[in-house]
Amino acid sequence: MTNEPSFKIAALQEATFIVSDLAKSKQFYTEFADWVVVAEGSLVQEHIASWQLDESVSGSFCLLAEPGTKHGYIRLVQLEGTKQYAIRANSQIWDTGGIFDVNMRVTGAHELAHELHAHQWFGVNDPVEMQFGPFTVYEWLAKSHDGITHALIERLKPALENYSQQARMSHIFNASMVVNDHEAEVAFFRDVLGFKVAIDQCSSFDEAKSNVFGLPYELVASTPQKLTMLVPNASKTGSVEIASFPALTGNDCSKRAAPPNLGIVSLRFPVDDLSALIKKLSGHQNGIVSHTQLSLVPYGDVEQVILRTPAGNWLELFQIDAQHRTSA
Repeated sequence: MTNEPSFKIAALQEATFIVSDLAKSKQFYTEFADWVVVAEGSLVQEHIASWQLDESVSGSFCLLAEPGTKHGYIRLVQLEGTKQYAIRANSQIWDTGGIFDVNMRVTGAHELAHELHAHQWFGVNDPVEMQFGPFTVYEWLAKSHDGITHALIERLKPALENYSQQARMSHIFNASMVVNDHEAEVAFFRDVLGFKVAIDQCSSFDEAKSNVFGLPYELVASTPQKLTMLVPNASKTGSVEIASFPALTGNDCSKRAAPPNLGIVSLRFPVDDLSALIKKLSGHQNGIVSHTQLSLVPYGDVEQVILRTPAGNWLELFQIDAQHRTSA
């Protein structure tokens, strides 16, 4: 265990979805989910270069948010001039690699799932009851177009306090990764990036029943699930969840888990001392993909580092001044 880092990482600011039809995705989030457009436009060349894409590639973006929120956004990106594959469109939950899902709060999960079928959102089961540490929830894992999985969470108990949701689907409060080496991924977030462990459990269902993972009934009781939820050291929300299935072996999606491919391609976090973070990263085998100065709407001119976790997932850590962070 390393010492407390000097830098501070705030809550998950946004997740980047590379999509095949930006207009279609934008329409869904604004008209069905009740989100609002924060900004939209063309990708600057520095952004494309930071993703290590050819300079002939172009793209457009739309940044969306739950009304009244300051983080947990979705940045939709559509790219032109490059071949693309889906990262996890054909995967099972126990297949490793890539960012598996984003978590959003909902109410009336069962009725919402029924409504979402009309938008071609489908899961492996109806919403089912799940236990995460002290929390009991209904959860539905639904794949939208482009194979993007949303974990729609309805809290049952304990009740959420001082919480007001302004849309049918809330801002992103957590994102999950399914990995081969659970301990290595947790150690990277905890010991290198300074995240705090909030939940750490290894459990299995106590009886054969319908389950959020889509496991056959015969395997339910004999299949443990390891789950570790980690929170940034400057926040109590905007977490990441590391999951693994030690008894199951599946496909590895990690080779496609990068731009320009379709799906949840990266998670972006603000950091208050990027130079200290870069120093902390030196000597670790998880290399920095790029270190760039760029104009990132709506935050202004930022300094950003893109890095890969041990499981190969992309994180984008960026530094903005206090004025932009308050008003963004």
